[in-house]
Amino acid sequence: MNERKGLTINEIKNVRFKDKRLKRRCKKVIKAMIKNPSGSIGQMGKGWSEAKGIYRFFDNTRVTREILLESHHENTAKRIAERQKVAVIQDTTYVIVKQKDAQDFGPIGRRKENLKGLIVHSALAVDVKADETLGLKVKEKSIV
Repeated sequence: MNERKGLTINEIKNVRFKDKRLKRRCKKVIKAMIKNPSGSIGQMGKGWSEAKGIYRFFDNTRVTREILLESHHENTAKRIAERQKVAVIQDTTYVIVKQKDAQDFGPIGRRKENLKGLIVHSALAVDVKADETLGLKVKEKSIV
């Protein structure tokens, strides 16, 4: 657990928030997620006030997916560059959103199906020799 915590905190060390309070909150949120990675946000916090802080963090308009993932993507690129043999395992997933919740999503699938959602393309980099995961790159596309 401590090794995982150190690695994860290191991944977000260079997150580029203009507000230092957001960076501190980000570290707290990540630590809470490490303690209970499969738990809900309510289970990650020690109580309602901590859970509410996590919800507020993710609801903040200055907290974007790009800002949160940028540091990890940079670290992943560095780790890949240091290795001799890397396999990149790719997957594309179509996430379908119910029509009542789909106003912010674009069409996916065939036109006649009238489906809305987003397309998630992910690539997992793995060091083949060391049998070690180097990082994950995720690209989302929602056509509006």
